[in-house]
Amino acid sequence: MSKTRKIKTYLVSAGVIGGTCLILVWFWPVLTTAARTDDQIALEFDQALVTKNLGQAERLARQFQRQAQAIDPRLPLIQARLLIAEGREAEALKPLGSISDQSPFAASARLLSGQLYLKMNRLVPAEKAYLDAIRLDPAIVQARRELIYIYGIQLRRRELRTIFNQLSTIAPMTFQNVFHWCLTRGNEWDPEEIVSDMTKFLAVDPDDRWSRIALARSLKKLVKLDEAEQALKPLAETDPDALAIKAQIAVDRNDPDQARALLAKGVEDHFDLAIMRAQIALTDGNLAEATRHFQIALKNDPDNRDAVVGLARSLAARGLKTEAREWQEKATKLDRLSSLIQEAARPTATLDGTLPKRLAEGCESVGHISEAKAWWGLIAARDPLNQDAQQALYRLGKSHQQAP
Repeated sequence: MSKTRKIKTYLVSAGVIGGTCLILVWFWPVLTTAARTDDQIALEFDQALVTKNLGQAERLARQFQRQAQAIDPRLPLIQARLLIAEGREAEALKPLGSISDQSPFAASARLLSGQLYLKMNRLVPAEKAYLDAIRLDPAIVQARRELIYIYGIQLRRRELRTIFNQLSTIAPMTFQNVFHWCLTRGNEWDPEEIVSDMTKFLAVDPDDRWSRIALARSLKKLVKLDEAEQALKPLAETDPDALAIKAQIAVDRNDPDQARALLAKGVEDHFDLAIMRAQIALTDGNLAEATRHFQIALKNDPDNRDAVVGLARSLAARGLKTEAREWQEKATKLDRLSSLIQEAARPTATLDGTLPKRLAEGCESVGHISEAKAWWGLIAARDPLNQDAQQALYRLGKSHQQAP
């Protein structure tokens, strides 16, 4: 073979080899995943997200979409997680929303949707997504922890107690968990911080009723009465929480007639409205009416100190000393418990071995059975042989099948 021909043959061969290399480089991501199962690709996708290799994650997501069946329930979740990793959270809500309740990943999808909504300061859809996650998976923990944040900043005490109670039955509780639970009975958050948060949430979702109520309450505490009224304007005139705040503003302005007119528009079975009516009745000297409204308030919140003390005062003023003494004693117990909770707020509180027992007994003494069981449970977890804790848990379990 001539030298020229050999050179041409070499060049052709080199070109073929070079072209083949280019093809291999171009299609390497596909060729390296084509022989893998859907499960292997999904696992590699997870690893790529963990290592923040978004290019690899995107290639794997496309390969999974090509290879997996259209009905594979993991596909929309993979698509959503890739969008989130790329910083496209709003777009991720669409594939997450396509996951039906029948999917094995439905609860996880609702939890992830809630977290995305919360990141976008949209509390209304976030709350719904978390509640849907709990409905689909009653044992889910994180959704309840997220709701504790929402209900806490919106000052929704009843919902907070319900969520804490549920959480205590499905997850171990720490000292701080139970302490924060006890705070929901009467703690007041920093109103300036609440105003800042609620303003931010309402800027995104003006129809967020609970954020609007929390904003108005906090503005009133800051004695920004005009601003509080302005915040309530978008709500219905018969909204019970709004009416109660407006009535409180009228009292602060020394306009009891306006307060009475506002209270007359509201429903009877509402805690804040009942408290306001009872207090005005006391001022008017209508003791029987004050007693009735304090009793209505206590049906809604059996351990509220203002209602307990108010009922004791109205009963005593009517000469019903025996009945008044019962509520005065409960008020004293509530004050003792409040002092214990203040002790629990100290940085060194967890080092006090006697405090959980004192808190458990204090909660039980005023009928906070769920919190009492949680404190006793914490003691039992630390010392399974503690007879006081075991006996208390048995007693409370038998006597209070539905703890308040």
